[in-house]
Amino acid sequence: MWCICFLIQNPATFNMEIKVIKSPDYNVVTETVIIWQNSSKRNYKNLILCIILILFLLATAYFKAAKTGSFWNFYSCFGIAYIFFLLLAFINQYERKSKLISNAAACYKKRNEQKISTEYIFTEEKITIKDLESYGEIKWSAFSHYELYNGYLLLFFQYHESSSIAIASELLSKENFSTLIQFIESKLLNRNK
Repeated sequence: MWCICFLIQNPATFNMEIKVIKSPDYNVVTETVIIWQNSSKRNYKNLILCIILILFLLATAYFKAAKTGSFWNFYSCFGIAYIFFLLLAFINQYERKSKLISNAAACYKKRNEQKISTEYIFTEEKITIKDLESYGEIKWSAFSHYELYNGYLLLFFQYHESSSIAIASELLSKENFSTLIQFIESKLLNRNK
């Protein structure tokens, strides 16, 4: 696995351009799992709140049952329905994760077979992403923030928190990686000015 990082300063405009090239054998499955884990960590807080609510409803139902003699009341029905809702949410989450990882595995296999490398070009105005099959330009205003998570730099889109661009720190030297972070920080701070 290899990655090339170029820091190019255009002498005419003094604009910096950073190029990161991911090799064809770069493991996009690991990258996808990291992005999934990062987006799922917010769900754990919601899960704790849901469990507390369920316990509260079932405890209330139990105390009502002690007075009335019947466990079946509004609180018990709502608590049990909430348990089923939570189970359906878990099943849906598992299916989405499985589909996402299988799609990433297919992408990895295709990239490896066809020797497709991906090039990220970070410029003053935008990020350009291109490979053999696709080309895209994303302006800095499309991003909300970045985060360092498990050795990856995750650059989050403004209106879609679960999507991000990921760059592994192991692919770049420490100096180039810190330069990339500083460049991204400056672009995100200055994008609204």
